This record gives sequence, C-alpha cells and structure tokens, in this order.
Amino acid sequence: MRARRARDDEEFCPRARRRRRAQTPRLAHDRAEVFRRLIATRAGTFANLFNLGFGSATLVDAEKFCQQFLPDKVPEDFGELEIPLTIIATDLYRRQQAVLSSGALKPALAASIALPTVMRPVVVADRVLIDGGATNPLPFEELRGRADVVVAVDISGAPTEERRDIPNPWECLLATVLVMGNAITAEKIKHGAPDLVVRPRVGVFRALDFLQASAILRAAEPVKAELKEKLAALLEG
Repeated sequence: MRARRARDDEEFCPRARRRRRAQTPRLAHDRAEVFRRLIATRAGTFANLFNLGFGSATLVDAEKFCQQFLPDKVPEDFGELEIPLTIIATDLYRRQQAVLSSGALKPALAASIALPTVMRPVVVADRVLIDGGATNPLPFEELRGRADVVVAVDISGAPTEERRDIPNPWECLLATVLVMGNAITAEKIKHGAPDLVVRPRVGVFRALDFLQASAILRAAEPVKAELKEKLAALLEG
C-alpha cells in the first residue's frame, strides 16, 4: 500500500506515462520471460514451485520479486526519489500498520506486497512485515496536511451478486482478504473521506494475473475522463 504526494514534470508528462504503460504489457505478454523471472523469485526449492503451487507459504521471496520486476531506474533509497513516497506495510507480530518513508526503498516495497501464503514476510528494522492491506488497504489519511488534494485509488473491485460458484481454497483466501479490506476502507471513509475516490473496474482480475496487464489497463481506461473532470473541479475550487 502506497501513498504519494507532490509531483514533477516527468510524472505528469504524457510521453513518460505512455512509455511506462507500454513497458508493462510488453513484459506481461512475454510468458517465457515472466516465468523465468518468477522462478528466480522463489523462496523455496525449484521442486516446491511446481509441486506446491501458489498455496505454498514460501513460494515467492518478495524482495527477489521486486528485484526481478521493478524498473531498473527505481532507486535504492527513499531519499533518492523526486516525489516523496510513504509505504504502508503490516507489522505481523505487533498487529499494527508500519509506515515506511525513509531508508532502503526496495525492502519497504517488498514488505508492502508480501501477501500471506503467496510471499514470504520481509524483515525491515527487526520487524516482520507483510502486505499493508491487512491493516490499511487505502492509506489516504497519510497525505492529510501534506497535499492540497488527496485522491485515493481503490482497486479492490465492486461486490457482485451474480457469482454462485464455490471457490477453491486459494481463491477463497484472496476473496476473504478483499472482504476484510473493503470493510476497513468503508469504515475509514465514513469517518473522513479523501477529496476523491477513484474505483477502476478491475475487480474481475485476480491477484496473480501477471499476464493480464493489457486487459487491466483497458478495464481502467473508462475512469480517466471522470478522474480528469472531478480533479479539475477540485483544483479550480
């Protein structure tokens, strides 16, 4: 879970955004390269990767995952970032969120995506950390008082009444995480919403849909016009 504030020219340059958008689908469509990188991220043995499947508690090393899939230009330290960044993880044993905004950047990113049963927890400053969604799936409050306008992007997806199929244990676990995250977010918004909440229609995709990058971008496309209109109104006001 991450929260950004401020901005620079490159971040809001259409050409720079197009380059980043093009890079992700190219990699996602190269199945052989994706699988090669996934194999390099394994936390267990090579045999476990295929024999235990995505239910293995030690399937993926989150730090290796970031090394394999983050762009080369991502710096090593928070202090090297042009745009200030706050990352939210969860302290597993203290049972509370961990706010990370200084020091080594990549371990913090790894901790923020360390979804239990998928990725091994990450140790940062003697704390055992997992995915920030366990405690704060939409950490917009971290930007209050630090930005003129706070925009929260909720990618958990809308609830559905249409499905009646019985999920397998893995799908059930991920769905349960989403249920808990939605409940946390709903209560937070009741007590103090951000200036704008954006909800792209990406709920049909699963957490491990690495090869669906193009489809995910297409599904999120319709919210762009709405976002521009509402954000312009907020900035003008």
